[in-house]
Amino acid sequence: MDEVKPHIKMKRMGLKRGWIFDDNLRRSCQAIIQLYAVDCPYSGLWFMRIDELPGEHTLYVTPIFSSGSTKTHAYIENQVDIFKKAIDRERYYHILRINNYETINPKGPVIGPIEEIPIEIRENYELQRYFDVTGNLRTPLRNAWVALVEPNDFESMIRLFFYERIWPIKDYVLEEY
Repeated sequence: MDEVKPHIKMKRMGLKRGWIFDDNLRRSCQAIIQLYAVDCPYSGLWFMRIDELPGEHTLYVTPIFSSGSTKTHAYIENQVDIFKKAIDRERYYHILRINNYETINPKGPVIGPIEEIPIEIRENYELQRYFDVTGNLRTPLRNAWVALVEPNDFESMIRLFFYERIWPIKDYVLEEY
């Protein structure tokens, strides 16, 4: 009998224009800000924010609140996923950094074989190497795996955050929760 996979439920709560401080650019930028309520079967309720910087072709996916009060929840609340436009300008890419069960920290960019990437990500996202989507061969990231996402598929971006940050450490989160 097939195992039933739990799924992440989400609902968009709002959309507005506003100003954010971009740490990478070191300046305030006008952004389109979207808020989502997300129910994760392993870690509870989260409020997620997506900041879109139209002129920079960059999106930030950030947890802003979680219903959990564990140290793991607090740590994950400080993590951000960054999506940038690929060279084809049709999709966004995100460099995969999978949280590690032993340390709860991301191991760094996934450079090894594709089997190191969780099955949920391999089944639901197109994966390519960094140099294929950026054209940049002169970087240590050139062999890192990236996930590609359609420009307005914000739910897939949020789902990727959970597959990458929470699902690899779900047993630890459930113990603590």
